[in-house]
Amino acid sequence: MDRFKSVKLSALIALLCILTYGNAFGNTKIFQAAQRVFSTYRMNVPVSEMHLEKMDSGSSIFVIHIDARRNNFDMALMVGFVAAGTAVKQIGSDDISGIRIVVDVPYKETTIIQASSTIQQVMHLVDGETKPEEFMRNDVIFT
Repeated sequence: MDRFKSVKLSALIALLCILTYGNAFGNTKIFQAAQRVFSTYRMNVPVSEMHLEKMDSGSSIFVIHIDARRNNFDMALMVGFVAAGTAVKQIGSDDISGIRIVVDVPYKETTIIQASSTIQQVMHLVDGETKPEEFMRNDVIFT
């Protein structure tokens, strides 16, 4: 009887490891795709500054933390949205419903700027259907 419990426990642990590994591997692909876009703009945003935040609805929000200089925080925001949208488009992840960019701006004290948008609005930006100025003015929510 104890052996049967041990086998069930081992099978359960193996199943959980496989599921966790699958999610981690999928996330890594998205993060690396975003990192390639950042490197195109000569921005260093490590994978450790990106994560997927699960929502109650079952969908996820792609969150990226970016360190910027006080003169280029608006560019950091825009590149963050483009990088996240391009990554989601390349990987084809259907469970991501939004994108949140968090920019740390050092000036006397560090100012934190958070901006978020839906994945549909970001895809319009990435596809060129929305101009960057319109996107920042109409489709981004600052918190």
